Amino acid sequence: MFSRPSIGNHSHRQLILWTKHCRLVLPTCILPMMDTYQKTVSTGSPRVQAYDKNSSKTFQEDALDQLDEARDVALLHSAKYQQALRRYHARRVRGRAFQVGDLVLRLRQSNKGRHEFTPPWEGPFVIAEVLRPVTYKLANEAGEVFKNAWNIEQLRRFYP
Repeated sequence: MFSRPSIGNHSHRQLILWTKHCRLVLPTCILPMMDTYQKTVSTGSPRVQAYDKNSSKTFQEDALDQLDEARDVALLHSAKYQQALRRYHARRVRGRAFQVGDLVLRLRQSNKGRHEFTPPWEGPFVIAEVLRPVTYKLANEAGEVFKNAWNIEQLRRFYP
């Protein structure tokens, strides 16, 4: 392709510029980058040479299988973590239920007339009726039943 310029065809100045920019390898008289350029164009890079359509398809299927397995493993780890978290939480949760006749305190609903040192609970009240496991009707000490129901979150056991 490229041949070493002879002095007869070119002036000395052109020869110096050409050799300065191209840097010929003297024993072979070719450019060092020409060898690389010819390999990549004619024979391809090692990656292109190693490419096989059938094995590439197999590797792609294997990679997809590994991805599915990794997802399954992650899902399994997540399920195990959530199960352990539920067990941990359930171990520390104490069930709360009241029976008819239990004494309870009720959370104050109104802030009227409250100041900094007013207790947040009022009562005691008596459980008059269990509507659901967490819903109760209350009665005052005189036995008068209130018409509205109270959730267990707004009630607290009273110990006389």
